[in-house]
Amino acid sequence: YSMSSEIPRQRAQYYNALMVTQSGSMDVTGWVMWFLDCLTATVDQAEQAVAAMQSRGRLQGFADTHGLNHRQVKFIDKLIDGWTGNITTARYRRITRCSPQTAVEDIDRLLELGLLARKEVAGRRQPYYAQRLP
Repeated sequence: YSMSSEIPRQRAQYYNALMVTQSGSMDVTGWVMWFLDCLTATVDQAEQAVAAMQSRGRLQGFADTHGLNHRQVKFIDKLIDGWTGNITTARYRRITRCSPQTAVEDIDRLLELGLLARKEVAGRRQPYYAQRLP
């Protein structure tokens, strides 16, 4: 983990805690509390990064075992990154740059494997959602 990535995000709080510490009775409690909050946020980010890397490793193993193509892997990798929104054939096509028929076939395979599920909605643009990720 690296606090150097979190400190700029909390710059205003850092300077506030530092100013209070230096201008008062030299009680460093506020600054130490800021530091511990910053450290906690940094560790949380590191844990999320490790979890994403582990998910990518599982995804690659899953892809190899179940014969996923590069488009399907790219799409699931986006979901692992935390991409949200309705999953539609059109959106799948934009992300993977494939034809409409290829998108339908790829999504059908992901449905078959249980990675995606259909939302119960009537209409032309069938939305899907991520059911489980490898």
